[in-house]
Amino acid sequence: MYTLEAMIAKARATALCLFAIMSSRVAQQTFSCCCMAYRYSSTSTRTRSRRSASTWARPVAARRHSPPRLFPNKCQAWQHTGTTHLRATVGSQEILTSLKGATVKRYKSLVSKKRERSEKNATVVEGQRAVLDLLSDSTTRDLVKHIILEEGGMPEQMTKTYLDLVATCSLPPTVIFASSAVVKACSDTITPQGVIALVSLPAPYQYEASNANVGARTYLVLETSDPGNTGTLIRSAIACGVEAIIMMPGSCDVWSPKTVRSAMTASFKIPLLQVDSWDECKERLQQYGVRLERDFYAATMEGSEQETRDEGTSLPYYDVDWTQSQAVVVCVGKEGPGLSQPIRKAVRDGALCAVHVPMEAGIESLNAAVSGSVILFEAARQRRAKH
Repeated sequence: MYTLEAMIAKARATALCLFAIMSSRVAQQTFSCCCMAYRYSSTSTRTRSRRSASTWARPVAARRHSPPRLFPNKCQAWQHTGTTHLRATVGSQEILTSLKGATVKRYKSLVSKKRERSEKNATVVEGQRAVLDLLSDSTTRDLVKHIILEEGGMPEQMTKTYLDLVATCSLPPTVIFASSAVVKACSDTITPQGVIALVSLPAPYQYEASNANVGARTYLVLETSDPGNTGTLIRSAIACGVEAIIMMPGSCDVWSPKTVRSAMTASFKIPLLQVDSWDECKERLQQYGVRLERDFYAATMEGSEQETRDEGTSLPYYDVDWTQSQAVVVCVGKEGPGLSQPIRKAVRDGALCAVHVPMEAGIESLNAAVSGSVILFEAARQRRAKH
């Protein structure tokens, strides 16, 4: 039999062995946890479950998400919230090459969806001259929020010009460099020019009653549906000193990339207003001091037999006294069908005036942008001559 002292000694030895075994296991588990933590921190969340053992040790620097600032303390750093992108590095700048990231998706959505442009209050502007014009104009440069420059897509001096202009902005836009494939994916054109920008929309037109008697005002009401004609008329409106442009329901989306390109940034430099109905348009024009029965002139196709029968008497554009009122309106209808039915009926009932551009026999009608521009320039000529 064991004595009491022997039993106590044996119990102590057993306890020490168990403690040693447990300590060894805890140490082993702790070491394993440390290894796993290192591996976890060295891989992206998206690909962690699919990586092989050899991939865990890939350098963290190869998976950075944000390129360096182009202008430290001046430009915002580009913050990417999407998944891991594979990029090549040229010099000190990282080049965006992935076509599946948040940046490409954002641009594609704004290019293709009117609703997205409305909700985000932004559109896409592309082309070297267009983006340069926006950045060069003090009234529009702060509307530019994001710029993509194609790596090697422009001469080095041109790229420097863009970056210098960005540095002068009070709210510098984010600037990134990207591959030609990324620029093409974000663009609405077949052959992009190497620069594309995300631009906020300017505020809609706000009438100020205090300016009602300060100079003569011309308003342009558009029902045109073609982006090219709409952009051309916007440029003509600026050239003629038009106060504001009112877009009727069913007209072309003035912020679509095609219309923006046609207007050559003019749509950012003249107040625009979208109305939902003819009644809303009339109400607003009356608030602006327009007397519809004598100051509202709808452009008609006088050469068309049907148009002549529907509209009645229409004055040649040069026989109208465009200086008789403080506020006048020129309205241009759709290409083909012409004026909408509510405006056509108002002209026929004598509630509005009609005007046309006389033409030689054999020509049914002029292009909407041409006829509208001719009328606007005549109104501007008369007003300049008077004042």
